[in-house]
Amino acid sequence: MNNASTTRLPNPVLQARDISLVRNGQRLLNNVSLRVHAGERVMLLGPNGAGKSTLLRVLSGEWAAQSGDIRLCGEPLAALPLAVLARRRAVMPQQVTLSFPMLAEEVVAQGLPGREAGNSAHPSVAPQMAWCDVGHLAGRLYTSLSGGEQQRVQLARVLVQLRAMSGERLLLLDEATSALDPAQQYRLMSQLAALAQQENTALIMACHDLSLAAAYGSRILLLADGECVADGPPESVLTKDNLASVYGLDACLDTRGPLMQVRVHGVCPSRHASRDASRASA
Repeated sequence: MNNASTTRLPNPVLQARDISLVRNGQRLLNNVSLRVHAGERVMLLGPNGAGKSTLLRVLSGEWAAQSGDIRLCGEPLAALPLAVLARRRAVMPQQVTLSFPMLAEEVVAQGLPGREAGNSAHPSVAPQMAWCDVGHLAGRLYTSLSGGEQQRVQLARVLVQLRAMSGERLLLLDEATSALDPAQQYRLMSQLAALAQQENTALIMACHDLSLAAAYGSRILLLADGECVADGPPESVLTKDNLASVYGLDACLDTRGPLMQVRVHGVCPSRHASRDASRASA
């Protein structure tokens, strides 16, 4: 009789199986699957049009998939009311447009739950603005801020919502650092990685910066043409062959330093270019 005990993994915060989506006659996602546990930092990588933002919209519940199954904390995503979703996942889209003037602190306060929404005097607003290094912008009009400042204000809003939740929670970010300078990008990603590990949070983030994703992602989900090319730790996904076929880059992952980074040596024909060339010669 075998008395050896086995370690049982906790249930995933998010589980998606065979997700497919067609919109306006175009297949945007094709049988994409992933499981994400609290503490994991999953970076979505892929060229423009690969399906990163689309996948985030489906995982957030904004768009419904044609087929497949998504479960958030074990429950079917499609069956959860918006009020329940707001207590289990927080989402920062790629672009947020405000059509009327608001102070930065008022924008952040919109992340508060229920009747507290918009209360800029709430005790959680100032700490989240300080965490995102925008506390000094509290009294500024949001529309007067730079793109990077607006992005950090929006992240503070999302974190106000996230930190009002209890239990395991999901944080979905779409290009959350794209408008920041390099030092801000690395500082913020370090903070987000610590948040995921220490605060019972599963983080999924779409990103274009390969080195940033390699440095702070515990997993990489590499997409191309709406399909999953690879899913795993950076060193198993960001291989020379994958970087060439998906991005058309002659590049490799350098693991020697304290932070992994992708070193680009040049450009090579991508999978898409090769396919277009074969079609032209057919």
